[in-house]
Amino acid sequence: AVEITDVSITGDVVFDSDFSGFLNIAPGNSNQITVTFTPDDSDDFSGTLFIISNDPNEGSVSVPLSGTGASDDSPIY
Repeated sequence: AVEITDVSITGDVVFDSDFSGFLNIAPGNSNQITVTFTPDDSDDFSGTLFIISNDPNEGSVSVPLSGTGASDDSPIY
């Protein structure tokens, strides 16, 4: 089993995750960690999601995050 022991996000504070402290994933199974993006203006934002586990080959994985906020008066298609 892979044990996810920590998930953190660096960069802009508009990114957040629902990780709650510990995750045990049995062989052949999967799980999701939801990342939310809540910008407060129409700028470009970036960050990095770090996943720490007991995996002997990839104990630390980083995932780049980016997004562009939309102003309240921007049309959404």
